[in-house]
Amino acid sequence: MPDFHPAGLLKPTNRDKIVVNEEYDYKQLCTLNDNKSPDPDNIHPDVLKKMAGVWTYPLTTLLHNSLQTGNLRYADIQKRK
Repeated sequence: MPDFHPAGLLKPTNRDKIVVNEEYDYKQLCTLNDNKSPDPDNIHPDVLKKMAGVWTYPLTTLLHNSLQTGNLRYADIQKRK
């Protein structure tokens, strides 16, 4: 069972096993299904796919910083599995 914290955050105990890699993140953005509806963030997958080169670095940095501080939303971990 995950160790939940306030505001839907969890403190991952296996941070060492999560690899943050720009190349992987870029490939994930490029393979998004642009026929799907936007997620709760209201950013359409087609926009993310077309802007993958622009969004890869900020998203990878955000995830890396989240892992370093220990504040990582459970949903983010589930998406990366």
